[in-house]
Amino acid sequence: WFETLFAFNKDPYVVGNVIGWLVSCFHRMAHNYVHGQFPLMQIYGPAGSGKTSTPRLLARLFWAKDEPKVTSAVRGAMTAHARRTALASSVTAPTIIDEFKAHEMGETNYHMFIGELRTAYNCGTMSIGGIRNGSADSDFRSITEYERCAPICTMSETLIEETAFQERCVIVPMAPQNQDKEAWDYLNTQESKDNLSRLGALLLWRTLKTPIEYFEVAYKNNRKIIETIVANKRLDGRLIKVNERPMANMAVVSCGLDFLLETMQSIGLDGFEAQIAAFKEAMVEPEHLNDTGAPKPEAYKTLSLISYMSHTEQELSEHAIREGHEYCFVDPDNNGNTQIDLNLQAGTTAGVYAEAAAVGGFGT
Repeated sequence: WFETLFAFNKDPYVVGNVIGWLVSCFHRMAHNYVHGQFPLMQIYGPAGSGKTSTPRLLARLFWAKDEPKVTSAVRGAMTAHARRTALASSVTAPTIIDEFKAHEMGETNYHMFIGELRTAYNCGTMSIGGIRNGSADSDFRSITEYERCAPICTMSETLIEETAFQERCVIVPMAPQNQDKEAWDYLNTQESKDNLSRLGALLLWRTLKTPIEYFEVAYKNNRKIIETIVANKRLDGRLIKVNERPMANMAVVSCGLDFLLETMQSIGLDGFEAQIAAFKEAMVEPEHLNDTGAPKPEAYKTLSLISYMSHTEQELSEHAIREGHEYCFVDPDNNGNTQIDLNLQAGTTAGVYAEAAAVGGFGT
């Protein structure tokens, strides 16, 4: 069963990050006590990639009888009070938020939501004024504090590239071609779902028996190992810069994978050391480190959104970025053997992009 669980996706980077993060959710408050941080998980990918079904299924670690709860973030689907309640309702079971799309949430709602998620990274508190629910002795002057303590997983079709948010996330890109149908068919059986719940109960039992000092040592050791490995990683001949928060995020995931391996060994399941090591190795591959490294400039984010618009907007749409109009590809040497250049008509594109940004609620 564990062999199938570790094969739900053909990309070890995806499997390792998702499973490691979910296991570490049991230790969310321990990590907050030790180093004051716990990452969100941002899963993104096109339709059919498994970005919604994956956390929904694997969240069975936290739900035994009921179906795991998945909340939609589209406009009107989640009130401010519901959002506050969800972020303060648990210290282990993750809050899973689907359809996290700026253009469907409205600009104001989106930025409020992003702000609260960013604060949840440090388990920050939020203060609400007014009468407290269920309290007869409170009045309009009362202040109620909520702690954003729930682990959070968001799903969307595209990567949310706001620097302050992205740095606080374990970023998991998913692709349809990496889905393993046979593994999914088995994992979706009732027997497999029951096994996930049993594994979750075992992880919780071991968590409650583990002293806080264990998590302190585990985090420091994993952080030190990752810093040593990352210091020598290069992409295209240049050293990759990784900031403090992404480094902490990788250490948390790595701690979760270690805890899972120890839990498996405690019930006599050996022989998975190499697989766990492969998951950890995938986390620090140069192409993945580059995605979680130094913050990207605003120009890069704008070009990424323009690129997205160029292949999602219909040709007759007023927000279309069209080849042969707003941009074109050019062979500078006219021989077909060199790198092809992209020429972008900045003036024309800027007007289309600005209008789309105003309608969609993303940055200009």
